[in-house]
Amino acid sequence: MKKGILVLLVISVFLLNLQLVLPLGISPAIQYVDFQPGLELEYSFKVYAGSEQTIEVYSEGEFSELVKFDKKELKGGGGFSVKIKLPQEIEIPGKHVLLIGAREKIDAAAGSIGTSVVVRAPIFIQVPYPGKYAEISLSTNNANVGEPVKFEVSVASMGKEPILATTNIEIYSEK
Repeated sequence: MKKGILVLLVISVFLLNLQLVLPLGISPAIQYVDFQPGLELEYSFKVYAGSEQTIEVYSEGEFSELVKFDKKELKGGGGFSVKIKLPQEIEIPGKHVLLIGAREKIDAAAGSIGTSVVVRAPIFIQVPYPGKYAEISLSTNNANVGEPVKFEVSVASMGKEPILATTNIEIYSEK
């Protein structure tokens, strides 16, 4: 009996110290940009949060040191802007990811047990490859024997030099 009361007391203390987890969202969710030396980017973000939530905004990942915020903290959601000035040169070609995030601030002094909700919106920065470089994809639909088949070829020039692409699909039969 005493053991049951002790367990009930421990559970009660634990439940009283839990913080309510509220939803958190950020918009726009994804941005894409082609690299240009010294390009200055400016984005406006909207954070959706509960009225009592204190939200901290931050940057993470590649180029995070280049991000300037107009606000570092929001109460109950709201909007904020970021400015990013890209460097004159990026040595590594390909896709680079910069994350703009919003996280719920937790009062550590309260001594309670809880969780912090975090959302991040990626900004993909595509740095061109030297020379000619293409990324190619081929897709098709399912079809039964004798039905027409549609093929779709996508060619994306990812290099500094332009390309001209033509396609030709030949289908061979074992017969």
